Amino acid sequence: MAKTPRPCPIPADELRRRYTVRRQSVARIARELGVSEYAVNKWLRDAGIRVRSRAEANRLSGFHRHTNWPDP
Repeated sequence: MAKTPRPCPIPADELRRRYTVRRQSVARIARELGVSEYAVNKWLRDAGIRVRSRAEANRLSGFHRHTNWPDP
């Protein structure tokens, strides 16, 4: 049986501000709200906010695959 999705605890404009203006990650928003990343992704899509690709998220976080991996 599927669970009923939990409503977003913050207004859509606050969610948009955190994600687009402050560039917070889905993981950080989820952690701050005490919910899953899946829930935050759903709320973003429901609010018409384009979810960043993994590559965009990595670029914003400063992650560089070749420099952050340990040497073999």
